[in-house]
Amino acid sequence: MFSIRTINLFGTFLLFLYGVVLYYFGLKIENQNNWMIDRGFWPKWLGLLLVLITIITFFQTLKQKNYKIKLKLSLNTSFIVVLTLTAFYLLNFFGYALTTIFWMFGVGYFAGEKSVKKLLVFSLVVVFIGYIIFWQILSVQLPLGSFEKYLGLDFFLYG
Repeated sequence: MFSIRTINLFGTFLLFLYGVVLYYFGLKIENQNNWMIDRGFWPKWLGLLLVLITIITFFQTLKQKNYKIKLKLSLNTSFIVVLTLTAFYLLNFFGYALTTIFWMFGVGYFAGEKSVKKLLVFSLVVVFIGYIIFWQILSVQLPLGSFEKYLGLDFFLYG
C-alpha cells in the first residue's frame, strides 16, 4: 500500500529536478547568431515553467486528502513499458514516422482498443500532425532512420 500523497510528492520532486536541469542546460547553450531568441530560449523558459508548476503542485498536494492505494501492475502495463523501451531503442533505425506509428498502435492495443482500423488511423494522424507541426511550421527535422532512407521515405517526408 502506498500513500497517494507520497506518490504525488515524489513525482513532483522528480519533475522539479528535471525543470532545474533543463534550465541549467538551457543557460549553457551559447547564442551563435546574436539573435534575441537563441537556441537556449525555450529550454530555459520551459525549465522555469516546469519549476513553477511543480511548486504549485507541491502546495496543492499538501492540501490534498491522503489515502492509501494499492499499486497493481497488469500484464498490459508491462507490455507498454517494454514497447516504449523498444521504440526508443529502434528510433535510430526506423526513424520518427515508422517508430511512432508502431509505438502508438501498440500502446493503444495494450491499453484496450481492439479495433485495428481505429488504431492505424489514429497512429497515422498523430504522425502526420507531428510532421506538420515540427517540420513544416517549426522547421525542426524529426529523426530519420536508416530504414526510412532505404524505403525512400526521407525524400517523401523531407523533400
